[in-house]
Amino acid sequence: PHSEEKTAELACIHVKKDHENQGYGRALVGFLEQKAKNLKINNLFVLSTQTTEYFTTRLAYRESMDLEMMPFERRLKWEQNGRNARILVKEI
Repeated sequence: PHSEEKTAELACIHVKKDHENQGYGRALVGFLEQKAKNLKINNLFVLSTQTTEYFTTRLAYRESMDLEMMPFERRLKWEQNGRNARILVKEI
């Protein structure tokens, strides 16, 4: 969480291939979204190179190029790492 900006990053979520389509990913993200609500977080963001479709179609995140919604330090890391991760956002 980045409480000053009332935003948080959802990161490092992984579901093993053997456990796909069993609801684990949705449950993990749902738990974290609820935790963010309890912390009075307004926006969650995800940086993804592999799971954009999952987050946009199944979890109602939207792709964004609004770099201002990320905390400054995180934005700098994103710009410098060269991974070309997509920015996905959800208001909660």
